[in-house]
Amino acid sequence: MELHIKDGVSMKLKFNFYLVYLNDLNKLNAFQFKKVVNALVKYMEKRTIPQNLSKKGFDVFVKIMPILDLELKEYVLSMARSLSGKKGAKKRWKMSNK
Repeated sequence: MELHIKDGVSMKLKFNFYLVYLNDLNKLNAFQFKKVVNALVKYMEKRTIPQNLSKKGFDVFVKIMPILDLELKEYVLSMARSLSGKKGAKKRWKMSNK
């Protein structure tokens, strides 16, 4: 998994697409669909709420946004645990090699 650091904050460069939201997205026209997907990507990258979506598009965005927030929170926690585990392993290896 790729990690991007921006302003000292690690950010996830991908997100899961849940099929449960596909039905809502398919109710949008092609232009609205594209704008919502772009808004989701920008939200994951910059944490900005879009201002240029239609009412229907924004409603779909708001439904998906909490899932993205949860994924990012879990990802950051996972990265912190991974780094802690690596630090602990280094200490154990140093101690066992003496």
